[in-house]
Amino acid sequence: MKLQIPHLKDILLAIDKIERVANEISFDEFINEYKLHDVVMYNFIIIGEASNRISEDFKKANNSVEWHKLKGMRNHLAHSYDEIDYKIVWDTIKSDLQTLKIQIQKIVQNT
Repeated sequence: MKLQIPHLKDILLAIDKIERVANEISFDEFINEYKLHDVVMYNFIIIGEASNRISEDFKKANNSVEWHKLKGMRNHLAHSYDEIDYKIVWDTIKSDLQTLKIQIQKIVQNT
């Protein structure tokens, strides 16, 4: 189980980077600045990649996290880059990221 800790820490670091950007700007600033898109998208991709490296047994044991959604978002951002709805990305940052952060922090503390 300890082998999963580096991946969980990668997720937390990526969340922190997204939050640093998003907490300092408005949606309008986000939508109009491609550099911010790149930071946010890259770190969402890291979240998905790191979650994909976590073992299935570990995911089953820690099923409070919707692991499949992390991978799904990564796949959408990486493969459908020309169809990204930045409003959905922004809403995900504002409504889901903090919950994910808390869930991952609890898992790290208990592992």
